[in-house]
Amino acid sequence: DADDDDDAAAPASPAGKDDPLWPLRGVDAPREPWREGLPKELEAHLEAAFARMEKQTRAVLDALHRNSDAEKKRGRPFIASTTLAGVAKEGGRIRTWYQHSDRVPSEKRRKDGSLKDKTVFSPPVNVGIFDAPVSVAHMHRSIGDPSTRPQWDSFCKFGRNVRSFNANCEQNEILFKPIWPVAGRDQQLISARRRLPGGARMYVATSLPPKFQPPKIPGYVRAKLITAGYYVMPRPGGCGDGVPTPSDATASDDASEDVGAVMIISMFHVNLGSVPTSIYWFVSKKFAGVMQSFRRFAIKPLRRGERGESTRIAV
Repeated sequence: DADDDDDAAAPASPAGKDDPLWPLRGVDAPREPWREGLPKELEAHLEAAFARMEKQTRAVLDALHRNSDAEKKRGRPFIASTTLAGVAKEGGRIRTWYQHSDRVPSEKRRKDGSLKDKTVFSPPVNVGIFDAPVSVAHMHRSIGDPSTRPQWDSFCKFGRNVRSFNANCEQNEILFKPIWPVAGRDQQLISARRRLPGGARMYVATSLPPKFQPPKIPGYVRAKLITAGYYVMPRPGGCGDGVPTPSDATASDDASEDVGAVMIISMFHVNLGSVPTSIYWFVSKKFAGVMQSFRRFAIKPLRRGERGESTRIAV
């Protein structure tokens, strides 16, 4: 399998004057909090993951809400996979797409050093969009805890925080159940969160570089998570069925964590190793259902009227 992540790692172009709704650049500061205490190699590794997530977020918004055909011209159109009608009080519909280049050139070489004349399968990039009737701060509570993932992800067996580098960056371990005839997968991840202008937040996770990973786990095959993440944007105008509106640009940094609705873009791009390609398409079709379970899990405390300890985000 091919990762097909070299092109995705290219930095996204800065937001222009005509792009006030999606200012996905990092906060102007000498040093973002998620960088504190990180080895330089891991800092650069996460910076590349943020760049891929930002680029993918811009691409899906351009293609689906601005009718851009740039990705289609690149041979990577967004192909609809699943739409769930959802429930209005939960935020409405959930839509998912995938991007896929059928084949990419193999990087395997012959003994003489020349590239083999063949192509290999490229794992798809999966993207979902949905609204939720909760604040950014409340959604943070569900995104930031890997131990709760088995409660909403039917594919997940176990999740834990291995260590915290700081209040905004962790090393996590996720174990996934087998899907016949494929053995279970484990992921050894580093994740971080970034505060964005306008009150939005971006969360990313990516596999640790090999030298930082722990020994392999018996009975599991190690998967490579190229990039996964969430872009969470406050919606002062309330839920809008996953379609952005001009009123979404009115959130201020000070008030954004308490605005009672958000729009979420979720993305994952994973290399599962040697598996039948049908497994990738099975996972893509199930993605919307997983996001529906995640949203219900995230908003359930609010529906019960529970108010736990503060969820202010430390960024």
